[in-house]
Amino acid sequence: MPDSENDPSMEEEAFRQSILSEIAERKTKNPKDWHTYFNNFRQYAPDPTMPGGSMWRWMIGQLPEGGNRRIVDKRFSALRRSQTALEFQETVDKVIEELGLKDQLTELMRRYQEAERRTEEQDQRLQELQEALIPVFIKLRYIGYTQTDLIT
Repeated sequence: MPDSENDPSMEEEAFRQSILSEIAERKTKNPKDWHTYFNNFRQYAPDPTMPGGSMWRWMIGQLPEGGNRRIVDKRFSALRRSQTALEFQETVDKVIEELGLKDQLTELMRRYQEAERRTEEQDQRLQELQEALIPVFIKLRYIGYTQTDLIT
């Protein structure tokens, strides 16, 4: 039987279960709006309607320094502060690719964007998108990003 202290996969699974428990608790307390746990995390997802391929890439492209801006706010982790905005997005993209979720997330984002604003349909599509983003969120948290890094 593997020893969790010496088996990184067991450690990662325990971490994954911990985050899933947090999400399950949120779903129980607030079934309709559980996805607010992720706040703006969807801005990093592939978005075929945005120049650059995601809302985040478009937003950082609007800054005078572009993707070269670094966060200095101490609310963010040292890992996140060590990266430029573009480097952070590239890390998110890499995790999405590694998990094999790019096509699925792109389609879910497209469906979300096509839904009429502020309708039950759009809310349902947002929940579907956020649900599909959970493995990405967990992996990024596991490699050292905080919730603040990912939702702000």
